[in-house]
Amino acid sequence: MKDVSEAVGQNIANLRKARKLTQGQLAERFNYTDKAISKWEHGDVCPDVNTLQELADFFGVTMDYMTHHHTEESVIEEHSKDPSAVRRNRLINTALVSVFFWTLAAVVFSAALVLSKDTPIKDMFGLGDNSKYLYASIGFVWALPFTSYTVFYYNWRWGKYTRRTPLSLVALWATVIAIYATVSMSVEKGWELWFILFLGIPLTVVFIFIGFNRRRKYAEIE
Repeated sequence: MKDVSEAVGQNIANLRKARKLTQGQLAERFNYTDKAISKWEHGDVCPDVNTLQELADFFGVTMDYMTHHHTEESVIEEHSKDPSAVRRNRLINTALVSVFFWTLAAVVFSAALVLSKDTPIKDMFGLGDNSKYLYASIGFVWALPFTSYTVFYYNWRWGKYTRRTPLSLVALWATVIAIYATVSMSVEKGWELWFILFLGIPLTVVFIFIGFNRRRKYAEIE
């Protein structure tokens, strides 16, 4: 076990140096202290399985790679990609996926307007002919939570841990609002079902509790 801890510690140190990160910068990304990172790199403490997987994802390696010895030269040669280029590529990937959702929403909007020409639409909001635009916009309503989940996912894999709870709450409330909007458009006087929005309150408390509990667990480990 000690040999595994030493291998993990050595790999963390070499991968960190290859990315030109300080112990403090790596600690900030995973919500630890630089003291905890130092313990890992010296083999005194081994990260738990979940954290080790997150480290592997962050550095772009496998769990098997993290638990076996490699020379410092081979690590630096293989993983010394320009950090700014890596961040730029990740931002581009996030943007492309988000654009896909909004493009799909635009397609749904256009298709709904075309189909509504031959299909009578029940006006529940007193908008007259403009009611068809309201119904057609449902794609844009759902594009928001999907975009939020995309940003959360990429941040979960490569971003800072401290952003996870805020981003998860944004995704949660975007989903709740999208559900409310969908129900409002589908049910007679659905706009009166405003209490649906209260579904987000207990879930918000749960998300905040999970984030706080995880931080406390990290503090105890350190």
